[in-house]
Amino acid sequence: MTKEQAIAIATGFVAQQNQDSSLPAAYHWVVGKPVEHEEGWYFDHVFGLRPGQLAVEPLLLGGAPGFLVCKSTQRIRTISWKELPELPLQDALRKQAVQQAENLLAAGLTLANLRSHLPLPLSELQAFKARLTESNEAEQRAMLTAQLYQHAWKAHEPDLNHSNG
Repeated sequence: MTKEQAIAIATGFVAQQNQDSSLPAAYHWVVGKPVEHEEGWYFDHVFGLRPGQLAVEPLLLGGAPGFLVCKSTQRIRTISWKELPELPLQDALRKQAVQQAENLLAAGLTLANLRSHLPLPLSELQAFKARLTESNEAEQRAMLTAQLYQHAWKAHEPDLNHSNG
C-alpha cells in the first residue's frame, strides 16, 4: 500500500468521523501526518478549527491517540495509548522474524533447526514441521514468519507489561 492510498483511506475515515462527531461546531477532525510501520500507516487523531471559525476556548479531548490503516486489509484499526509506543518494537520484531524465516529456509527445515528458533513442545514442533513440509515455499515463509513473530512478541510481553504499569 502506498502512502497516497493510505491517505485516501484515512481521508474517508476522517470524513465519517466528522459526520458522527461530538466536537464543538467550530472544530472538525483532520488527517494527520502519516507514519509508516510494517503493519500499516499510522495517523494521529488531529482536530482543528473549521475555516472561518474562531476558537472561543481551548479544546481538550481524551481518547485513543490515533489509528492505523492496515496495509494487508486496508482497514482502519484504532491504536490505544498502550499500543502506540509498541509500534516500533513490532516493526523490529517483524523484520527479525522475516530474516530468521529466510535463514531457516536457507539452512533447511530440519527439526533441529526449527527447535533452535522455536521454543515449542516437541509434539507441536513435529506437527508444525509436517505442515511446513506439505506447503510450498511462499506458504512456508509465511508460516515461519508468523510463528517466529508470535514467539518473539510473547518473549517481550513481560517487559512491556512491566514498563506500562
